[in-house]
Amino acid sequence: METQKHCPICGRADVEFGVCRSRSDGRNLYCKGCIRDKVTEGRKRKREWKAARGPRLLAPSLPFGPPELVVPVDRVREAIQRGARTQKQIRTATRFGVDLIGECLAELLLWRREVSSELKDGHRHYFMNNAGAVPLRSSAGYSLPDRKPDVASFSVASGLMPGERRKAG
Repeated sequence: METQKHCPICGRADVEFGVCRSRSDGRNLYCKGCIRDKVTEGRKRKREWKAARGPRLLAPSLPFGPPELVVPVDRVREAIQRGARTQKQIRTATRFGVDLIGECLAELLLWRREVSSELKDGHRHYFMNNAGAVPLRSSAGYSLPDRKPDVASFSVASGLMPGERRKAG
Protein backbone atom coordinates (compact mmCIF):
# COMPACT_ATOMS: atom_id res chain seq x y z
CA MET A 1 0.00 0.00 0.00
CA GLU A 2 1.48 3.32 -1.12
CA THR A 3 1.14 6.35 1.13
CA GLN A 4 1.07 9.89 -0.14
CA LYS A 5 4.15 11.98 0.59
CA HIS A 6 3.63 15.37 2.23
CA CYS A 7 6.09 18.29 1.98
CA PRO A 8 7.06 19.37 5.52
CA ILE A 9 7.34 23.03 4.43
CA CYS A 10 4.10 23.61 2.52
CA GLY A 11 2.21 20.53 3.79
CA ARG A 12 0.78 19.68 0.38
CA ALA A 13 0.66 16.14 -0.97
CA ASP A 14 -0.42 16.83 -4.56
CA VAL A 15 2.96 18.17 -5.69
CA GLU A 16 6.00 16.66 -7.45
CA PHE A 17 9.02 15.49 -5.51
CA GLY A 18 12.45 15.27 -7.12
CA VAL A 19 14.56 12.11 -7.21
CA CYS A 20 16.89 11.46 -4.27
CA ARG A 21 18.46 8.01 -4.32
CA SER A 22 19.90 8.32 -0.82
CA ARG A 23 16.44 8.39 0.77
CA SER A 24 14.50 5.17 1.39
CA ASP A 25 11.51 6.19 -0.73
CA GLY A 26 13.72 7.53 -3.58
CA ARG A 27 12.24 11.03 -3.44
CA ASN A 28 13.41 14.38 -1.98
CA LEU A 29 12.13 15.41 1.42
CA TYR A 30 10.77 18.72 0.08
CA CYS A 31 8.64 19.34 -3.01
CA LYS A 32 10.14 20.90 -6.14
CA GLY A 33 8.46 24.27 -5.51
CA CYS A 34 9.82 24.55 -1.96
CA ILE A 35 13.33 23.55 -3.07
CA ARG A 36 13.19 26.20 -5.80
CA ASP A 37 12.12 28.80 -3.21
CA LYS A 38 14.95 27.76 -0.84
CA VAL A 39 17.56 28.03 -3.62
CA THR A 40 16.23 31.45 -4.68
CA GLU A 41 16.30 32.68 -1.07
CA GLY A 42 19.84 31.35 -0.59
CA ARG A 43 21.06 33.14 -3.71
CA LYS A 44 19.39 36.36 -2.55
CA ARG A 45 21.06 36.10 0.89
CA LYS A 46 24.44 35.46 -0.78
CA ARG A 47 24.05 38.58 -2.96
CA GLU A 48 23.16 40.63 0.11
CA TRP A 49 26.11 39.19 2.03
CA LYS A 50 28.51 40.06 -0.81
CA ALA A 51 27.08 43.57 -1.04
CA ALA A 52 27.51 44.07 2.70
CA ARG A 53 31.03 42.60 2.59
CA GLY A 54 32.16 44.93 -0.22
CA PRO A 55 32.89 48.00 1.91
CA ARG A 56 35.67 46.08 3.68
CA LEU A 57 37.85 46.77 0.66
CA LEU A 58 37.29 50.50 1.06
CA ALA A 59 39.51 52.86 2.99
CA PRO A 60 37.99 54.55 6.03
CA SER A 61 35.76 57.36 4.87
CA LEU A 62 36.91 60.92 5.30
CA PRO A 63 34.65 63.51 6.93
CA PHE A 64 33.70 64.62 3.43
CA GLY A 65 33.14 62.74 0.20
CA PRO A 66 32.86 59.02 -0.56
CA PRO A 67 35.45 56.51 0.69
CA GLU A 68 38.27 55.77 -1.71
CA LEU A 69 39.15 52.30 -2.96
CA VAL A 70 42.33 50.77 -1.59
CA VAL A 71 44.67 49.51 -4.31
CA PRO A 72 45.81 45.87 -3.76
CA VAL A 73 49.48 46.92 -4.00
CA ASP A 74 48.93 49.31 -1.09
CA ARG A 75 47.37 46.52 1.00
CA VAL A 76 50.36 44.24 0.33
CA ARG A 77 52.79 47.06 1.17
CA GLU A 78 50.95 47.72 4.45
CA ALA A 79 51.04 44.01 5.33
CA ILE A 80 54.82 43.94 4.82
CA GLN A 81 55.20 47.13 6.88
CA ARG A 82 53.21 45.48 9.70
CA GLY A 83 55.57 42.49 9.77
CA ALA A 84 54.23 39.93 7.27
CA ARG A 85 57.36 38.38 5.77
CA THR A 86 56.32 35.33 3.71
CA GLN A 87 53.66 35.09 1.01
CA LYS A 88 51.56 32.96 3.35
CA GLN A 89 51.63 35.68 6.02
CA ILE A 90 50.83 38.33 3.41
CA ARG A 91 47.93 36.20 2.14
CA THR A 92 46.59 35.89 5.70
CA ALA A 93 46.90 39.62 6.35
CA THR A 94 45.36 40.80 3.06
CA ARG A 95 42.99 37.90 2.27
CA PHE A 96 44.05 38.09 -1.37
CA GLY A 97 44.65 35.13 -3.64
CA VAL A 98 48.10 33.80 -4.52
CA ASP A 99 48.03 35.26 -8.04
CA LEU A 100 47.08 38.76 -6.92
CA ILE A 101 49.76 38.75 -4.20
CA GLY A 102 52.34 37.62 -6.78
CA GLU A 103 51.39 40.48 -9.10
CA CYS A 104 51.55 43.01 -6.26
CA LEU A 105 54.95 41.73 -5.09
CA ALA A 106 56.27 41.90 -8.65
CA GLU A 107 55.10 45.50 -8.86
CA LEU A 108 56.73 46.38 -5.52
CA LEU A 109 59.95 44.45 -6.20
CA LEU A 110 60.62 45.09 -9.87
CA TRP A 111 59.01 48.39 -10.77
CA ARG A 112 58.63 50.47 -7.65
CA ARG A 113 61.69 49.02 -5.86
CA GLU A 114 60.02 49.57 -2.48
CA VAL A 115 60.46 45.97 -1.31
CA SER A 116 63.48 43.69 -1.22
CA SER A 117 63.49 39.93 -0.79
CA GLU A 118 65.80 37.44 0.83
CA LEU A 119 65.83 33.64 0.97
CA LYS A 120 65.81 32.30 4.55
CA ASP A 121 65.32 28.67 5.54
CA GLY A 122 63.99 27.80 2.10
CA HIS A 123 61.32 30.54 2.19
CA ARG A 124 61.38 33.93 0.52
CA HIS A 125 61.06 36.80 3.00
CA TYR A 126 60.05 40.32 1.99
CA PHE A 127 61.26 43.55 3.61
CA MET A 128 60.63 47.24 3.03
CA ASN A 129 63.61 49.18 1.68
CA ASN A 130 64.70 51.79 4.22
CA ALA A 131 65.85 54.39 1.72
CA GLY A 132 62.73 54.11 -0.45
CA ALA A 133 63.16 53.23 -4.09
CA VAL A 134 66.50 51.76 -5.15
CA PRO A 135 67.74 53.29 -8.41
CA LEU A 136 67.80 50.79 -11.26
CA ARG A 137 71.26 51.79 -12.49
CA SER A 138 73.06 50.79 -9.30
CA SER A 139 71.03 47.65 -8.52
CA ALA A 140 72.95 44.40 -8.09
CA GLY A 141 76.31 46.18 -8.43
CA TYR A 142 76.07 46.57 -12.22
CA SER A 143 76.48 49.89 -13.93
CA LEU A 144 74.19 50.09 -16.93
CA PRO A 145 74.89 52.52 -19.73
CA ASP A 146 72.36 55.22 -20.52
CA ARG A 147 69.82 53.95 -23.01
CA LYS A 148 69.92 55.54 -26.44
CA PRO A 149 66.58 56.25 -28.10
CA ASP A 150 67.40 54.11 -31.17
CA VAL A 151 68.61 51.06 -29.21
CA ALA A 152 66.32 48.18 -28.29
CA SER A 153 65.82 47.53 -24.59
CA PHE A 154 67.50 44.09 -24.71
CA SER A 155 70.80 45.62 -25.81
CA VAL A 156 71.61 46.63 -22.23
CA ALA A 157 71.10 43.08 -20.99
CA SER A 158 74.78 42.31 -21.63
CA GLY A 159 75.58 44.44 -18.57
CA LEU A 160 73.44 42.12 -16.48
CA MET A 161 74.69 38.81 -17.87
CA PRO A 162 77.87 37.20 -16.53
CA GLY A 163 80.55 36.04 -18.92
CA GLU A 164 82.17 37.53 -21.98
CA ARG A 165 81.46 41.19 -22.70
CA ARG A 166 80.79 42.53 -26.16
CA LYS A 167 83.33 44.90 -27.59
CA ALA A 168 82.05 48.37 -28.35
CA GLY A 169 82.19 49.45 -31.96
